[in-house]
Amino acid sequence: EIVNFLKNLGGDLALSWEMLPTEALADADVWKILLDADKVPLGALMRNLSRLSRLGVLKPLSKHAKLVTARLTDAERIKKSRLHPLTIIKAKYAYDRGYNDRGSENWTVNSTVSNALEKAFFLSFGNVEAADKRTLLATDVSGSMTWRNIHGTQLTPRDAAAAMALVTVKSEPETMVTTFSGGWGSSSLTEVNINSSTSLDAAIRTINNQ
Repeated sequence: EIVNFLKNLGGDLALSWEMLPTEALADADVWKILLDADKVPLGALMRNLSRLSRLGVLKPLSKHAKLVTARLTDAERIKKSRLHPLTIIKAKYAYDRGYNDRGSENWTVNSTVSNALEKAFFLSFGNVEAADKRTLLATDVSGSMTWRNIHGTQLTPRDAAAAMALVTVKSEPETMVTTFSGGWGSSSLTEVNINSSTSLDAAIRTINNQ
């Protein structure tokens, strides 16, 4: 009934996704209508990517997969969303995982959507207000930084630190990235090569190789 109601509204859809009952959001056709009407804000879209894949809305090369990919990489949308880069990278790692924390839900990851999230991560750097100060980053690379993933993702504290280092070097003109382990009293700082041209994967590898 809800699907028919939404279809009858056509281009005059005045409802947003938050206004619909939970059971309606378990219907792929409902999401397709919402996406066609552009009624899912960027942050909500990122949080629901796993659900959309699970429902079959993001099948490779499908109309709605292309639509979602285009929105995830729309620089103007990202700017208006004011989403922080770390929020986006957490969404990417949660989606790339392919299953939830409880293991009760799983989905097939669309690699094009995953790649779009990484592009969104870099596009969102403009949402970070620069301090225009000389900056020294000291990243803890001790074993404890890999023991537990950030909730709901495959992102370890080390990975998150690498991502944030990348955000900083691209936002601040004078930044040095260093690593340490074993506590300040027993360890010196080691400079690592993360700069404004470093890719996300390369930054994560650099930190994890320390």
